[in-house]
Amino acid sequence: MKKSHFGFALLFAGALSIGVETSSQTVSAKTVNIYLTRHGQTMFNVNGRGQGWADSPLTDTGVSVAHQLGYGLYGLKFKAAYSADNMRTFRTATYALQSSGNGNLKVN
Repeated sequence: MKKSHFGFALLFAGALSIGVETSSQTVSAKTVNIYLTRHGQTMFNVNGRGQGWADSPLTDTGVSVAHQLGYGLYGLKFKAAYSADNMRTFRTATYALQSSGNGNLKVN
């Protein structure tokens, strides 16, 4: 069985609100859409190595797939974007946001 990795980029669309009913008013809940994705292909992936805390760079294929992800998300307006603190996930999120039309959004 292939070992899975937990590096990912996280993109939020929507706003978070909790539905609460009181005797004088009702507050309705809003839908929150969360998009999760794994980082693009890295040099270690190509060599069959686990990365752990190491941070190997994205390959050309990894960059291309990150942009393709963004094209698939084109038209969605994200409220926030979050990434792990390594470059492979940060760059995957940045490239995806650029290609989705959300390039002005800061990746946290």
